[in-house]
Amino acid sequence: TLVTTMMLKNIPCRKSQEYVMAQVDEQGFAGTYDFFYLPSDVKFRTNLGYAFINFITPDDAALFRETMDGYTFPGSGSIKACAVVPAHVQGLQNNLAAFK
Repeated sequence: TLVTTMMLKNIPCRKSQEYVMAQVDEQGFAGTYDFFYLPSDVKFRTNLGYAFINFITPDDAALFRETMDGYTFPGSGSIKACAVVPAHVQGLQNNLAAFK
């Protein structure tokens, strides 16, 4: 099975989906993904520390893993490095169905 969906872990909890997407785009991935989901805790107004991103091609997904594994978000006050792993749910349609 081709891997196109990655899970980005260890995202600083106070960062918004827009901020995380902007950081991903700045690393050269603008226009390479068609699904981005950063689950959040509405009560505490924080994210849950991970995101699911579906890339259009398996090559872009692999490059994302190489680039972002070990990434630290600038100005976050967090020293946690991101980890990138293949997501359990793969593909745009499956992600849209899973995260309605």
